Amino acid sequence: PRRISHLQTLTAALSRAVTTDAVCDAMMSEVGRVVQAQQTVLTLRYGQNLILARHDGLPPEVVSRFRTIPVSAPWPLARAARMATPVWLRNVEEAHELIPEMRDVPKSGRAWAAIPLVLNGRSLGVIGFVFAEEHNFTEEEQSFVVSVAGQCAIALERAHLFESERGAREDAERASRAKDEFLAILSHELRTPMTTVIGWADFLTMTHEDDPDLLAPLEALRNSAKAQARLVDDLLDVSRIIAGKLSITRLRTELTRIVSGALDTLRISAEAKGVELEARLGDEPVPINGDPDRIRQIVTNLVVNGIKFTPAGGRVTVSVNDLGDEAELVVEDTGEGISPEFLPHVFDRFRQASVGDSRRHAGLGLGLSIVQHLVQRHHGTVRAESAGVGQGAKFIVTLPKRKE
Repeated sequence: PRRISHLQTLTAALSRAVTTDAVCDAMMSEVGRVVQAQQTVLTLRYGQNLILARHDGLPPEVVSRFRTIPVSAPWPLARAARMATPVWLRNVEEAHELIPEMRDVPKSGRAWAAIPLVLNGRSLGVIGFVFAEEHNFTEEEQSFVVSVAGQCAIALERAHLFESERGAREDAERASRAKDEFLAILSHELRTPMTTVIGWADFLTMTHEDDPDLLAPLEALRNSAKAQARLVDDLLDVSRIIAGKLSITRLRTELTRIVSGALDTLRISAEAKGVELEARLGDEPVPINGDPDRIRQIVTNLVVNGIKFTPAGGRVTVSVNDLGDEAELVVEDTGEGISPEFLPHVFDRFRQASVGDSRRHAGLGLGLSIVQHLVQRHHGTVRAESAGVGQGAKFIVTLPKRKE
C-alpha cells in the first residue's frame, strides 16, 4: 500500500511536470521515499557524459568527484547508462568483485543500485541509490523500481520535447522581432529620400513649365517616386501594425463623401490603364464612426487592387449601401479573379497569387492585409468573393454606423 500511494503521488507529479527541473524534483521527492535509500542521486545524460542533476545525502567529497561522469567510466551509474540495464550490488563484496575501482571510493554505503531511465533503447539518465546496510533486492522491488524509472523516462522525454519546442519558438520570435525592427528602420530610412525626390520633381516641373522636352521625364520621375513612396507607406503601416502603434481616430464622418474623394484621385490611374471606374454611391449620405484618413486608405487600397488586376477594357465598380446599423462598401472588378486555393489567403501579409517568374504585378502584397487590419480596428468586417480565375473579384466591407 505504501508503494502504491507513493507511486500515485509520483504519477500525478510527473503528469504536471513540463520541464526537466520539474521532472527531476518529482523524482527526487517520491522515488527515494519508496526505495528508502540512505542516499539518492539523479544524473542526466548529455552526449557521452552523465551530469549530476540532483542528490540527497551524498558527502561533499563524493559530489565534487562525481559531478560529471563519463559513460565509459566503471562506476555503477555509468555502467547502467552504457548498458541500458540496471545494476544491483547487494553488498560491498559484490560491488568490489564487479567493479574493482569502487575500492578507491570513500565508503558511504553497503549496497548500491543504479537504474537507467530508458526510452526506446536510449538512456536519458540514471537514478542511483546507496543503502546503509546490505540490501537484498527482491524481484518485486526490482520490478517496481524499473517500472517507476520507465515512467520517469517518459516524463523526461516529454519535458525535453517541450523545452526544445519552447526554445525553437523563442528563437523564431527573436528572429521575427529582429525582422520587424529592420522593416521599421528600413521604411523610415526610405521615406526621407522619396519625399526629397518628389519635392524636387514638383519644383522642377513648376520652374520648367515652358520646356516640353523636360516635363515628360519629370512626370515619369514624379510618378515613379510616388509609387515607391506608396510602397514605403505600406511598409510603415505594416511596421506600425506589428508594433501595435497604428493609431485610429474615430469621428462621426460620412462614407459616401470619403469614397467620392478617393475615386477622384484614382480616375487618372484607371484611365491610364484603360479601366473604367464606375461609382454607385447613391444620393443619401451614409454616416459612420471612423477615421476619415484610414477609411480613405481602405477605399484606395481596394480600388487600386481592382485596377491592378483588371486588364484594359475592364471595369471596377464601387458601391456604398446603407444597411441600417451598418454601412457597406463594395469594390467589384471584372479582372483576373481569385483561385479557390488562394481565396482563403488573399488577406495574408506579403502574399500574392502570382509569384516567382510568373509574377506580373508590382507591389509587396501588403495592401489587402492593411485593409483587413484597418477594417477590424473599426470593428467592421471584410471578405473577398470570386467565382474563380478570370471571373473577377468582389470585396465587401461592412462598418458600424453607430458609436460603440
